Amino acid sequence: MKKIVAVAFVILTAAAASAATRYEVLTITVPGSAPYTTLPMAINNEEVIVGYYQDSANLGWHGFTYNEKKRTWVYPIDFPGGAPGATWGTAINDSGVVGGYYQPVAGIQDTFSFTDSAGIFSISNVACLDGGLNDSLAGINNTGFTVGYCFVGSQSYSWVWRSAIRLFSPARPTPPPAARPPSTTTDR
Repeated sequence: MKKIVAVAFVILTAAAASAATRYEVLTITVPGSAPYTTLPMAINNEEVIVGYYQDSANLGWHGFTYNEKKRTWVYPIDFPGGAPGATWGTAINDSGVVGGYYQPVAGIQDTFSFTDSAGIFSISNVACLDGGLNDSLAGINNTGFTVGYCFVGSQSYSWVWRSAIRLFSPARPTPPPAARPPSTTTDR
């Protein structure tokens, strides 16, 4: 009996060791950023990372992308007309469309998306919800849908947006999910 247990232990230990997950830890720091302030927020299937960082003068936050395959950076990403140092990149899809939010010079936080085409950014406002404060873009998919949230008074609302079509907004909040009926099955 002891030999069988010992053999089973060796086989299980060898199997567990060979099935161990291998991974690489990648530390990224935007060149010229303040120490420990590079915050990656999303990555697409092309291994392009988007996020934001604080500049070394501690004057504000800027968006960035980092292409892991090509080892190239795009930074700073600052919304034109926005307050200096007040742009945060939070989402990216596989086409390289980046989404995020920014603080206008005078006004309330808003959202944006942009694409990098031959080094030229085309920027468009994607969601400015009626009466919403502090709009934040949380995700963007490959068909152009963006999702996020905002606040109206003390209430938070989620939104889904595609191009110029608002699917959910504070004016039409998403209803809470229906309660699940009690289970009628039992274990025997």
